[in-house]
Amino acid sequence: MSTINTHKKWTTVKIPDGLLERVGTYAESDDARALGLVSRSQSIVYILRQFLEEHESRK
Repeated sequence: MSTINTHKKWTTVKIPDGLLERVGTYAESDDARALGLVSRSQSIVYILRQFLEEHESRK
């Protein structure tokens, strides 16, 4: 049985295995832990937010 997350809407995105391995390495790092990130998923969300904030601030 699947569960429905009523707080946030999530979707699945396919990324290359090599990139996922790099994210996994980061997710296990002291830097990620210091930010409170405890999973690959949290790390990906953090990385994307940082990238988009930086990109949007250049406009």
